[in-house]
Amino acid sequence: MVKIFSSFKDASVFSRSLAIKNITQQIKRRGNTWEVSYTDGTSAEVINDHDLRKLKELEKENKILKSTIEESAQKLSYEKNVEIDQMLSKLAAEETEIALASKLENQRLDEIRNTLRGYEKEAIKIIEQATNQLEIVEALKSAYSKKFGKAEVDKITKQVTEQKICTNCSGDGGIDGGCPVCHGSGWVSDLTNILVYKAKLFSQNSE
Repeated sequence: MVKIFSSFKDASVFSRSLAIKNITQQIKRRGNTWEVSYTDGTSAEVINDHDLRKLKELEKENKILKSTIEESAQKLSYEKNVEIDQMLSKLAAEETEIALASKLENQRLDEIRNTLRGYEKEAIKIIEQATNQLEIVEALKSAYSKKFGKAEVDKITKQVTEQKICTNCSGDGGIDGGCPVCHGSGWVSDLTNILVYKAKLFSQNSE
């Protein structure tokens, strides 16, 4: 069977409609027209103008739908990329905050360690001083006991006044003796606590 069309486009649409139905067909040009010959051993339905317009409309709708799907896919991809970028930026910011917090925490721990070391050194110094003082007291008690009999040694803290070079003017009294600390003398008084050991005798040894 043969159907004549005035344009190749119409002939092509008709040919595709036959191909959908598994009908063998062939397009040939004849002068200014195009003919579609087709046969499959059965009588094929001849498409009318209404069906042809319907096919054209469906083809147009398919193109619009395809374009819409592609635009939606591109938009979705862009939005997804933006979302991923925002998530990565947030993660990077959180990582920076964690690193900073960790650094500050390490600094704080270092400060605590240094403070504890200072306390330890001070405690060791106090212990050493106390040990030395006890050794002195015991030595004095032993010496007095051997010489005079039973004795007790008391440790007394006494304040004494020392004259020291003025640190404000380095001892020169300042310009025209105007040092406000030593008043031009170059010396300042400083109270210092010293330990004094006092022995108490209870009996005397007879030699």
